[in-house]
Amino acid sequence: MDVSSACEGSAVSSECVVELLETFFKCFYRAKADKKNEVIHKRCLHLLAADYRVEVIENRDGWLCAHYPTDVFILEAHLHSPSVRVARTEELRDLFSSARFARVRSRFVVPVLLYRNKNVCRSATLSTMIELYGRSGVDWLFTGRDGSNAIGAVPANARIQNEDDHAHGLPSADDHTLNRVRGQDVELLKRLGVTLICDLMVEKKKTKYGLTVSSSEKVDKASRYSDFHIASMPYPGCEFFRDYKMNGYDPTSLVYNWIQPGVDAVLSIPTHLKRHANIPFQSYQQWSLVEVTQNYLKLLLWHLHHGEGGVLVHCISGWDRTPLFISLLRLSLWADGVAHSSLTACEMLYLTLAFDWYTYGHQLKQRYDNGEEIMYFCFDFLKYITSEEFSVKQINRGYDRVLPTLPTHKSHCILH
Repeated sequence: MDVSSACEGSAVSSECVVELLETFFKCFYRAKADKKNEVIHKRCLHLLAADYRVEVIENRDGWLCAHYPTDVFILEAHLHSPSVRVARTEELRDLFSSARFARVRSRFVVPVLLYRNKNVCRSATLSTMIELYGRSGVDWLFTGRDGSNAIGAVPANARIQNEDDHAHGLPSADDHTLNRVRGQDVELLKRLGVTLICDLMVEKKKTKYGLTVSSSEKVDKASRYSDFHIASMPYPGCEFFRDYKMNGYDPTSLVYNWIQPGVDAVLSIPTHLKRHANIPFQSYQQWSLVEVTQNYLKLLLWHLHHGEGGVLVHCISGWDRTPLFISLLRLSLWADGVAHSSLTACEMLYLTLAFDWYTYGHQLKQRYDNGEEIMYFCFDFLKYITSEEFSVKQINRGYDRVLPTLPTHKSHCILH
C-alpha cells in the first residue's frame, strides 16, 4: 500500500483533535462515504503506519459491519520486525465475512493493537439465533446480499429458540446453523492467535422481555470455545458512569452494586493468570471503580507480556467498556515506548479517540446527554496508572525483550 499518497495533508495537530471531537459529538459514526470521515481515516492510517505495516480490508457502506470503519486497518507486522507477519489480510477478509453473524450487531472479532507479535482484538459478545436470523434479514434488506450464505440455509420448519432449550433437553432445528456460525468465529479467533477471551459483561447472557438476545463464550453449552482461556471480568456498564458524574467525577469511592437484579456473572480468572498476576481477586465486589479498572488493566498487561497468544476484549455491543480497555492498553503501552513509539502525545490522543472510540461506534453524544461519561473517565483515569506497577517495563524485569529499546513517553501519559 502507498501510505504516503494516502496520507497527504494528514499531519495531526491540537486543532485536529478539537475538530475530531466536534465531529464525534455531533454524529454517531456510520460506515458510509463522508468527507470528514475520509480525513479521519487517512490520519489514522498515517499514525498507524508510522510504526506498523498496515493493510486495509474494505467495509464500504458497512457491508461487513455498519458500525465499523469503512476501512478496517490490519496491523500485519511491526516495522522493527517486518518479517514477523502476525496477521494475513487475505485470509482475514474471508473470515470476517463468514464469521460476522456470530457476534452481536455483526461486530466481529478484529485485531486493533499489536504488542510482542500478539494481537489485541475487540468485538461484541456472541449473538443468539434471534439476533442471527434478524441480522441476516437486515443485511439483505439494506445491502441486497443474502445473509443465509454466511449462516447457512434456514430450515423450513425452523423454530427460533433460546439456547436454554438445550438445558431442558428440547431438540433444536437451529443447532447446525449455530454450530456453523460459531465455528467460523472460533476459526477467526485461532487465525488471529487469540488464546485469552476477556468478557466484561455483568450478565451470563443478556435477556430482554424473557428472550435471550445475546450470549457469551462463558455459557456456550456446546463448549465450542473450550480451546481458549476465558476470563469472566464483570465490569459496570455505561449506566454506572452516571454515578461517576453525580459523584463529582470522583471514582475512588464508587463501588458497583453486584447483587442487583440481572447481574449474575461472577469473576472467574484462569488459574495461570490468577496465580501470577498478584491481584486479590477474592475481594473484587469491594473494589472501587478505580481499583476494578486498575486490576483488570494489570491482568491484561500481564497476559500480553507473559502469556502465550493474543487477547480478545469484549462487552455486549463492544462500543463502551471495550474501547475503554483497548484505549487504556494502547496508551499504557505507548507510555512505555513499546507501542506507537513514533507518535507524539497529541498524535497518540488523536489516534485513540478516532480509532478506538469514534470509528468503532461509541455514541458520545448519547452517552453525554444521558450523563454516562465513560469516555471522559478513560482519560481522567490515566492519573491513576502513572506508577511503575502499570508499566510493562516493571513486569519485564528478569525477562528478555522482543522489541528493541524504544523512547519512553511515561511522563506524557496524562494527555491534555
